[in-house]
Amino acid sequence: MSELIQKISAYDLVNTLVPGGMLAYAMQLLGYLDPGSTDVFVEVVLAYLLGLVGSRVGSLILEPLAIKFGLIWRDYPAYVAAQKSDKGLAALTTIANMYRALAGSMLVLAVLALGTLVPAGYHVWLLVGYGIACFALLLLAWLKQDGYVKKRIELCREGNGNVNH
Repeated sequence: MSELIQKISAYDLVNTLVPGGMLAYAMQLLGYLDPGSTDVFVEVVLAYLLGLVGSRVGSLILEPLAIKFGLIWRDYPAYVAAQKSDKGLAALTTIANMYRALAGSMLVLAVLALGTLVPAGYHVWLLVGYGIACFALLLLAWLKQDGYVKKRIELCREGNGNVNH
């Protein structure tokens, strides 16, 4: 277990495990999880997965909305070029992503809280809905990440050189 914890990057700790731990605790309070669980490995994996979902909600739902309403802008080629000369950009991006992950986790928490209003006879269907939503979210996250890989390859082909990130 300690070897696993040592391999967790600071980025994963801030942007995945912290929001996920918050969601796992909230799920206990809302009655989705048994608070008596003592298996630390299962709790860490659950926190990671919940944090991943919260982070992806931020990335795939909240970020596009913020862009659409002009609250933020994204120019990926400019970002790749800027990170070559501005070494502080990575830290700023990590902090921005942390806020996005926390905001996404708050949205997930709101959905989970609303789910407690569903009558007990429909809880199985609620869980099926959560599962389908998580599948769709992670599928879209994979496609978005693959798009970034494609963009970086294209930038290298265009002669923009080193695109370390």
